[in-house]
Amino acid sequence: MAKRDIELSGRKGRDGEGKLPAIAPPSDQAAAEYLAGILPELVHIADQGGLDLTAYLLEMARIEATSKAMNAASRKPR
Repeated sequence: MAKRDIELSGRKGRDGEGKLPAIAPPSDQAAAEYLAGILPELVHIADQGGLDLTAYLLEMARIEATSKAMNAASRKPR
């Protein structure tokens, strides 16, 4: 992968100019629930790949997302 490709990846959009697609952002709860669902797999991938620091950071993100999702669900009116 060329250096330019790396610089354009990450949090920027795929158009190469850093523009994000025009979509409505998810609610905090929806984002937390989604991340809580996918982060365990990412933790596993990083762990299996020997990426200890990455696995640790992803695990911390998983714990935070799970906590936020549970807190948001408990505050939801019934």
